[in-house]
Amino acid sequence: MHVTAVLVAHDGERYLRRTLAGLNAQRRPLDAVVAVDTGSTDLTLDLLRAGLPTGSRLVRTDPGTAFSAAVVRALADTDGRLGAPGPARSRWIWLLHDDGAPDPDALARLLTAVETAPSVTVAGCKQVHWDDPRALLDVGLHASRWIERLTLIAPDEQDQGQHDAASDVFAVNTAGMLIRRDVWDALSGFDPALPAGAEDLDLCWRNRLAGHRVVVVPGARVQHAADRGASRPRREQARRRRAQVHLRLTHAPAPRLPFTALGALLGSLWTLIVSLLAKDPGYGVTEAVATVAALGRPFVLRRSRRRAEASRRVSRSVVRPLLTPGREVRAHRRARADAVTGTVVGDGTGASDGTPEATGDTVGRDDFTSIATAARNGSTAAVLLALALTSAAGVIAYAPFLAGPAVAGGALLPLASSLGTVLAHASSWWSTLGAGWPAVPEPFTLLLAGLAVLGGGNGSMVVAWLFPLAFALSALTAWFAVGAVTARRSVRFWAALGYAAVPALQTALGAGRLGAVLAHVLLPLAVLGLIRAVGSARTHRIDVRGRVRAVGHLPRAGTGGAPSWAAAAAAGLTGAAVTASAPVLLPALIAGVLVLVAVLGRRGRTLGWSLLPSLVLVAPVLADRLSSVATSASAGDVGALFRSILADPGVPLGAEPAPLWQQLLGFPERLPLDAAVAPLPTGPWVLVGALLVGVPALALAVAALFTAPRRAATARGAWLAVLAGLGTGALASVLVTGVAGDGTVVGPYAGPAVSLTALGLLIAAAAGIEAWTVHRRDRPDVATGTPFGRAGRITGVLMCTVLCVAPLTGLALFTASRVEGGPAELVALTGRDDVVGTVPVRSLPATAADRGTGPDRSRTLVLDVAEGRDPTASLVSGTGTTADALSSTVAGSAGGAGPGAGTDRVAAVVRRSAATVLAANGVDPAADLESLGAAFVVLRGGDSAADLLAARIDTVPGLVAVGRTDSGWLWRVAPAAVVAGKATVVSRARLVDARGATLMYLPTTGDGTVAQLPPGPAGRRVVLAERADPYWAATVDGARVDGARVDGTASGTGTGGSAWAQSFSVPADGGRFQAQYRQPAAPWWAAAQGAVLLITVLLALPLRMPRRLTPHWQQSEPVLRRAGSRPGSTAAVVAARHTTPTAPDAERSGQAHRDRDGASRV
Repeated sequence: MHVTAVLVAHDGERYLRRTLAGLNAQRRPLDAVVAVDTGSTDLTLDLLRAGLPTGSRLVRTDPGTAFSAAVVRALADTDGRLGAPGPARSRWIWLLHDDGAPDPDALARLLTAVETAPSVTVAGCKQVHWDDPRALLDVGLHASRWIERLTLIAPDEQDQGQHDAASDVFAVNTAGMLIRRDVWDALSGFDPALPAGAEDLDLCWRNRLAGHRVVVVPGARVQHAADRGASRPRREQARRRRAQVHLRLTHAPAPRLPFTALGALLGSLWTLIVSLLAKDPGYGVTEAVATVAALGRPFVLRRSRRRAEASRRVSRSVVRPLLTPGREVRAHRRARADAVTGTVVGDGTGASDGTPEATGDTVGRDDFTSIATAARNGSTAAVLLALALTSAAGVIAYAPFLAGPAVAGGALLPLASSLGTVLAHASSWWSTLGAGWPAVPEPFTLLLAGLAVLGGGNGSMVVAWLFPLAFALSALTAWFAVGAVTARRSVRFWAALGYAAVPALQTALGAGRLGAVLAHVLLPLAVLGLIRAVGSARTHRIDVRGRVRAVGHLPRAGTGGAPSWAAAAAAGLTGAAVTASAPVLLPALIAGVLVLVAVLGRRGRTLGWSLLPSLVLVAPVLADRLSSVATSASAGDVGALFRSILADPGVPLGAEPAPLWQQLLGFPERLPLDAAVAPLPTGPWVLVGALLVGVPALALAVAALFTAPRRAATARGAWLAVLAGLGTGALASVLVTGVAGDGTVVGPYAGPAVSLTALGLLIAAAAGIEAWTVHRRDRPDVATGTPFGRAGRITGVLMCTVLCVAPLTGLALFTASRVEGGPAELVALTGRDDVVGTVPVRSLPATAADRGTGPDRSRTLVLDVAEGRDPTASLVSGTGTTADALSSTVAGSAGGAGPGAGTDRVAAVVRRSAATVLAANGVDPAADLESLGAAFVVLRGGDSAADLLAARIDTVPGLVAVGRTDSGWLWRVAPAAVVAGKATVVSRARLVDARGATLMYLPTTGDGTVAQLPPGPAGRRVVLAERADPYWAATVDGARVDGARVDGTASGTGTGGSAWAQSFSVPADGGRFQAQYRQPAAPWWAAAQGAVLLITVLLALPLRMPRRLTPHWQQSEPVLRRAGSRPGSTAAVVAARHTTPTAPDAERSGQAHRDRDGASRV
């Protein structure tokens, strides 16, 4: 028998000496040796020249040559120079790796096996560890029914001969593989389409299908360096998955090929879902991408199938008995998981054994009590005290809100009383404001829908309760956020009180800025998520004696430099809520994440997910603005459209932003520094109060920058938030986003920026105190016992008390100013004048509200009069304008921030109708009101002038007086159509004849108009009291009808003149009419947003997966921290969390760590 050894090497200087020694020491001499160097950059080539047997061939190839290509090159060189020595059946090829050293009798044992059984054409060796020959790597390779590569070797399993009875196996490792030359030629060698590490499975599979056997010879051993090199896990995982899918498709019968491809795709999607639940989305994404890549190579797959079919001689079912049953695979994984402890003893260096040290305290408690008692009682008491103080302030200040049906005032309106209406506003691309507008659903409306769901449909009640609870909720979220950087209860208590007492929250509550309030409450949770997402949370705790103790031996995800996908997803959800409530913070979030990613490198890889929900929610709004650019008339309109993205949610409300130095102290609006405060003497008391509120946190935050550089990293990160807040505040001071009802220009409210600044200062101050504490603990004189003695503890308590005076005083002053009958001078001192109060949920009279929400969907013309101001008119739908119906798109278009602002035809009709009603000069406004779909007119005003005006309006023709209600005076518009001798109520949709006369009113549903039209003369049209838009579509009995723009009172069409209303022509024979507004992009945006939010929620859920559902790629053997690695560094984290499926199996088989050129890097 003629044996040719093929040795493939690449940068194998470390291993080649032993490998070449084993090659030269073979008891059965080799007939020929060919070595291939694949572009090594070390001394590999010199070692090969010096250590190869005499007469051996040395072939050099280019870097990047794969293992399979290197073998082919070696055999071609041998055949070209030596010819064919003897019959093909007597010639054998022995494949070797540069890091696989064969035992001296390995080849002899292999040849004995193939000589004894002529049906064996492929034989392999037992693989043992390079450094420990007793440790098994594999005894043949196995495959599951999904062609998953397995070794079925337990972690650290020792070779005791327990597998020496193995013979026929699915495949053997290429390191030490012996294959007959004629079979090699018949099989056409390795499949070049397969990535490195999968050639052996495919070659042995095709060998079986050719009618031959594959055996492992346990007596033939190869010492293999399975852990060689530092491979990229995700790249290896993608390579392995592509190979797995390619093999399944290659060997699948033709009729089952589509189902196999579909199964692979669905399997990758299931893996993606499981990886999200397991908080390892990178694995699932890599799996899915690799699957798609494998499915996207049809021509390569066709060549592989032809290669496999050309050599197949038996049924494909012959390999079925060799596939490992799923039950055995699951049992193997459970055994591996049970064998893995994932524990690092002591600090991982071997210097300590991790045994708890006795405290020596035998007075009053013993060591067991100290170990068993957690320092939670003090933490619970501290947070409960903070919640009690802040809750008391909020409840006293806003006690009437707890019983009120809704609150409104300033920028705040009630929410719709129906959950369905709120959800419709959150998803509809057509706004019901005025006569309707095309408007993208905004993120804040989605947040309001969440509040409505939280209140069981009563979102107004949730908003009303939010006011008295806002201080307590802010304190609670700040407690959690600051807890990420300090374990000191006193520091967390002070920070919680300080954040709850930030004047920005008080001014937001007083002005009814719901978005700013929600942003203030949720902002600490978003910052906490970002801190944990990059692994910057603290890794220690304070025990019952005040000493700093490490939390466990290994850093958990989110601490000690270990990034956390779950925290990043949670930060994404809360960040999306924050930017929806305060869009002005979106640029700060984007800039902050980008800076952190650039600075932190791989630690910041999870931060992309924290930005994704905010971007996907604002993307439709941004796309809508971009589409408006194409039709914009001027550059000013373009700028206004984009500035409207940063507009505050709610009613536009102006405020004078404070200068930056006042914002740094916590005040978003300019303070009246010269205001007198009675009964105090004349003096700068407002300035003194502002300094007392803001200076303590600012001074501590500045001092935190001068602590030990390594310990000041968190403080510097917090100052990044401070700078982002100040930058946002400066931006809010110069931007103009709309126009308020009184005509004043409005910009973004600076309150959320001030909240971000204040939170950054508090976290920086807390981090500085913690860093100083830990630094003192590390000093030799206080290394044992507590870092503070009795005097130190007393000093700490006194400092905490002094620091808490300022926030408690601020809360007390705010509460006193809110109490009925409280001192009016406090308004000057606090700079706040509340305009929010309890109101009914319904802002229209009951009759108008019932018609507005019924089938008629009629509107109401609301006239507001007040002494000293001009009357204003507005067109209102439903029960009145609600917070969930507001839209920045509409505000920008109607208020002067969009093309055509000021020349809107509907606005002209509304003004004309209002002028006609208020003039009461005998002109009938019914035609204009009917074109607007207005069935009622309401006059609101509480002075005597309003009473006189109401008496005059009673004389207006076309209006029928109903009387005075709790929402103002009410008139009904006389309808123009009479059906069956009975007058009806004006509806939003009506059928008109060719001259424009109303024939009948049509019912309207929430998302369109559906009605049965009777037969009639030609030329009839259905006119909707809605703005004309290209995306309005209508059908009659399923057939689409033409739409046109009309003026609402006449039959003329076209874009000139006063035409504005949407109309549709209808056939003479009538039929079922249906009209709806359908934006083509709406379902695609909804699907994208829903998918991203669902995935983010799954990733953020704190689920503990059962053992039976634990992903198999996380059931890998642990990698202990190497000696000398810094605690909390990447090297200190258990590598099993990021190990790909069956990675240990693949490594032990000698194929997992091939480098990019694929040549013998195992």
